[in-house]
Amino acid sequence: MRTHFNVDYVDMITEPGPDKALTQGPVEVVESIRRKVLVSITAHYSSVIAVVGHHDCAGNPVSKEEHLK
Repeated sequence: MRTHFNVDYVDMITEPGPDKALTQGPVEVVESIRRKVLVSITAHYSSVIAVVGHHDCAGNPVSKEEHLK
């Protein structure tokens, strides 16, 4: 992120299985992530957001194809 977007700092908000949490998670989890992202945007002026996961995630143990879908 730092290199590709030429930024000095990267805020990290971690959540197990972020792709599943954001697409199928309970409203409380989605809202918690949203509040944290808003802090990054409003206090640190973040202009890029990336959702990063990996296919062998314990928080969302599905195939690589399912994660990409």
